Amino acid sequence: LALKLGRQSFDDEREWLYDEELDAVRLFYGLGRWGLEASVSREELFDKDLLNDQDEDRINNYFLLGRYMPDDDIIFEGYAFLRDDVNRDGGQPIFLGLRSFGEALSDVHHWVELAVVTGKAERNDDLGRHPDLLGYGFDVGATYVLDAPLEPSFTLGFAYGSGDSDLDDGTDHNFRQTGLQDNSDAFNGIASFNYYGEVFDPELSNLSILTAGLGIRPTQRSSIDVVFHHYWQNKAVDEIRDSNLEEDPTGDSRDLGGAIDLVVGYEPLNNLAFDAIVGYFRPGDAFEEEADGAYFVGFETIFRF
Repeated sequence: LALKLGRQSFDDEREWLYDEELDAVRLFYGLGRWGLEASVSREELFDKDLLNDQDEDRINNYFLLGRYMPDDDIIFEGYAFLRDDVNRDGGQPIFLGLRSFGEALSDVHHWVELAVVTGKAERNDDLGRHPDLLGYGFDVGATYVLDAPLEPSFTLGFAYGSGDSDLDDGTDHNFRQTGLQDNSDAFNGIASFNYYGEVFDPELSNLSILTAGLGIRPTQRSSIDVVFHHYWQNKAVDEIRDSNLEEDPTGDSRDLGGAIDLVVGYEPLNNLAFDAIVGYFRPGDAFEEEADGAYFVGFETIFRF
């Protein structure tokens, strides 16, 4: 049994739910291979910058998670997560989910995310109220690692978040993530990266994403991954809920386009790592014909102490 009070880091296996520092009261309980976690939190309940006032979203988070580990290689979890906007503009989404991670088969690392979001959506000014919320999403995939020189790996994944082309019928069927997510992980390499694409980096909402990856480990302290993505809207609409792209689709096609990322990681010491990422996004028929491709180049040095 453990209790943690104060500002603390919340992150999960793939940062699909959250990767954030929150002011929280957090309770942990473990019994054998079973575990329970409960928390009440808010982002920046106390200002980080004492010299400058900043208006932060006043959202209270209520989180309950149960965990079971049948062995040391696999984890099963179920959770309920309520985000209560104190100002009421952002609604009261409730996330209910089941998930699994680990090595279910020899040399095969899997992930399964299944979630339903219900409650109340953001305020719809046309309706003059908060629509009911009912959407669903999932993200499933696996990485197969060969027992061979360079440790080659192959990853295949598919993610889906429901959509809605009519927001004025009183029910919003768009799936959305918590707003605290980072969608970052490593397949079999050293470097973590945005697994929905470095350039696009979307929230999983009204989207289908097919991902395929190839990776090698030149040494035990280095890795090279090439990751491919293709994106579709589930309902053709003229907006994307949240992404790094500056352009909106036209709403005439579901094909958003494709992307490729090159991710290189090197960890010469246990407390020192270097990451380099190059990404390219090719727009599909959902964008204007003259829409240009988009690029991303990033380099990161991490020193832990």
